[in-house]
Amino acid sequence: MFMIKMVMIQMIMMMNKGRKKKKHKNILKKNKVDEENIKNFRPDILHQCLIHLLESPLNKFGYLQIYIKTHDNQLFYVSSNLKIPKTFQQFESLMVTFLRKYKIKANEKNIYLLKIIKNDLQNILPINGHKIGLSLKGKKVELNNYIKVYKNTNQPVTFFIGAVAYSNPTMKLQILDDNISISDFSLSAAMCCSSICSEFEHLWNLF
Repeated sequence: MFMIKMVMIQMIMMMNKGRKKKKHKNILKKNKVDEENIKNFRPDILHQCLIHLLESPLNKFGYLQIYIKTHDNQLFYVSSNLKIPKTFQQFESLMVTFLRKYKIKANEKNIYLLKIIKNDLQNILPINGHKIGLSLKGKKVELNNYIKVYKNTNQPVTFFIGAVAYSNPTMKLQILDDNISISDFSLSAAMCCSSICSEFEHLWNLF
C-alpha cells in the first residue's frame, strides 16, 4: 500500500521527569540549552502537529506513518493508533511517561503506540522514495500541482517538517531530493502538516 511518511525534525525532548512541576523553559536552562535556542524548542509545536496528523482522514485511512527526529539524534516511531491528548498538560504527562520508559504500549500485547527506534533515517526511508523538506527558504511551489505526480504512482514519499518556532532545520538535511516552500507566508509546522494531508486527501478522493 502506498504510504506517506512524515518526519518531524529538530524537536527537543526534555520534559520534567520529577514530581515537581517546572516550566519548560526552566527545564531547558537546567539542561544547559543555549538561551538563543530555547525559544525554538517548544513541545507545544509537536503537540499541535500530532493532533493534525493523527486526526487526519489520511491517517485514518491508513496512508500515513509518523516519526520524530530530535535535536540530539533520537528517532521515535508514532503509531497511527495513538490517541493524542487534546490538552498540552495531558500531552506533557504522556511524554514524561514515554521518556521514562521510551515506549508506550497499547492494551494489546506487543503493540507499541510510541517507541524509540534505531537512530538511522535510512532504516525508515523507502528505497527509491522521494524525500521532500518544507522550508520558507525552499523552492516555491503550488502544493496541489506539486503532488499530482503521486496520483497514479506507487512511489513512496517522505516529508520532513521542522517542529520548531523559528529556524529552518530541513535546509541542513543532506538526504533530501527537494526542499519546497508551499506559501509566501511563514506557516506553522502544524499548518504545513494539515496542508499536506488535505491536499493528498483531495488528490486521492478520500472524502
